[in-house]
This record gives sequence, C-alpha cells and structure tokens, in this order.
Amino acid sequence: MGGLLGWHLLILLAVLALVALVVFALFWVVRLGARRGAADALHRDRPDAGA
Repeated sequence: MGGLLGWHLLILLAVLALVALVVFALFWVVRLGARRGAADALHRDRPDAGA
C-alpha cells in the first residue's frame, strides 16, 4: 500500500509541476506580447517621434 501511495504522490507532483510550467509559460508569453504591443502602439501613436 505504501508503494502505491508513493506512486500517486509522484504522479501528483509531476502533474502539479507541469501545470506550474504551463502557467509560467503563458505568463511569460503574455508579458512579452504586452511589452511588444506597447512598443508598437508607441510607434503607431507618434509617427513623427523620430523627426
């Protein structure tokens, strides 16, 4: 019974680690996209910024 419980805990920890990795990846992509979108918006709003 102890071995079965150990396997369940191992699988549960692996699933939690995968979920955390996916959440972190989504957060990173959204943050990167927001930064790039803000830079694009700055150039779109001020086309004469370089002049």
